[in-house]
Amino acid sequence: MATADTYSRRNWVGFFILGLITFLPYTVVNCASRDIAKNFDKENLIGTIFGANISASIIMKLLNTFVLLRVPYGIRFFINGIIMGLGVCGLAYASKFAFALSSVVFVGASAAFGENIALGYLSRYDSRLVNAWSSGTGFAGLVGSGLYVIFGCAAILKGKEKNLIHTLDKYAFLSMVPAIALYWVAYLYIIQQAGNPRTLREYQASATENHSAINGRVKQGHRPSLDTTNAILYHQCDSETSSTTTTDTSFLESWHEQIRPTVRRTFICLKKILWLAVNLCLCTFCEYMIRISSSRVRNIKEYDKTCPELYASMQLCYQAAMFSSRSSAQILPIRKIGILTFIQVVNMLVWVIDIKYKYLPVSVLPAYMIVVGLLGGAVYVNVFYMLMHDPKYPREDRDLCTNIAAIFITMGISFSCITLTALFNSVLKEEKSGLF
Repeated sequence: MATADTYSRRNWVGFFILGLITFLPYTVVNCASRDIAKNFDKENLIGTIFGANISASIIMKLLNTFVLLRVPYGIRFFINGIIMGLGVCGLAYASKFAFALSSVVFVGASAAFGENIALGYLSRYDSRLVNAWSSGTGFAGLVGSGLYVIFGCAAILKGKEKNLIHTLDKYAFLSMVPAIALYWVAYLYIIQQAGNPRTLREYQASATENHSAINGRVKQGHRPSLDTTNAILYHQCDSETSSTTTTDTSFLESWHEQIRPTVRRTFICLKKILWLAVNLCLCTFCEYMIRISSSRVRNIKEYDKTCPELYASMQLCYQAAMFSSRSSAQILPIRKIGILTFIQVVNMLVWVIDIKYKYLPVSVLPAYMIVVGLLGGAVYVNVFYMLMHDPKYPREDRDLCTNIAAIFITMGISFSCITLTALFNSVLKEEKSGLF
């Protein structure tokens, strides 16, 4: 018989795999954005690739939060795997830039949808498992940037021929297809919840069974227990409410009765998590401002000198720090995330101003990117750790609260792309060095 420790280990591995595979294609696309643009002679549109990778995110997260929340998790995980497969296969075989961008949209949509699904599903389990999910997402960045470094070095050693780069990118994307099967296996077989029904439908079914059993016992003179009586009352109240709504109200009134509590619950959750969500949004905004700015902080000739090249090495340092930091919640929980966010804002200003004046030496940039990754990962994991762990956020609201918080991540990324596009076409327009 499985013990609690067995379930804990299995679930830790399962959520780690979900985090890893959900974000692996997303991070590979971000790291390979330069090569994708070069394959189609669109070097000036690298920013468009970053934008395409998050363009559908807000739609997918809103759809999951307010439309698909009652759809069984199994169906949502399956659909997300299909979206992921379409994205990576499309990128592998894209012959035109427009088709490649469309595939990038699918990859980004899969990452956003998968994040919301997994965080909502995680709310049903031990709150400490958020560390497993966060570690998986951090490791995805490390693996993705590592693949980019390996293929980039191979291209440099072979002379960086365009056909070779295209072939290497193709195999990099195709190598992620088998991981989709592991993604489904993690949900279906690895993750288990000991002794508790997973869905409301299962709970109602068990209540119905208890009702029948107790009716038999009452006839035989037995007194029902408190637990089974509660189950019957839940089932009876649910049935009576449903019957009353159907017979005594019109369709429109019924719809209002259903939507009003949802809207009220959404605003209550938003009010409770607003401070955490704003910090998450602002820190994510700063992270992406820094990551994209790192492509223009030095002259173009300084980027392709070594293996790994400068941009790839900075991304690898960032992702390694993210992985380390996102795995730290159980060891070093941090509640004062506002301090971390403030430091990240200062870092962002330093990097953006450096695009203009280039005062940061090359030797400092990778180490500085480690600091950025550590701060970003710490804010991410501690926000969701508090949402899952703090009694301030009731268990029945955690699914919705985590979904709303995840939407703020997409808002931060979107604002960073808009801000940098405006800067690159105004005060920083004269800068022609770097990747953009």
